Amino acid sequence: MATEKELNILNKELDELKKENDILNYTLGETYSDEFLERIAREDLGMQKPGETIYIIKKEVDE
Repeated sequence: MATEKELNILNKELDELKKENDILNYTLGETYSDEFLERIAREDLGMQKPGETIYIIKKEVDE
């Protein structure tokens, strides 16, 4: 059974692989919705809408 730390690491890796897969599909000529482009702009480029306030919640990491 995976520890919570291992599970967090694997979930983060899975999220990164999903993003990479989305980007690779885009470069292959796939058409994406406005929602996809907005997600890329927000998550990868750190963009936000005018007047919007972004809060970043940091999780404690067990060492």
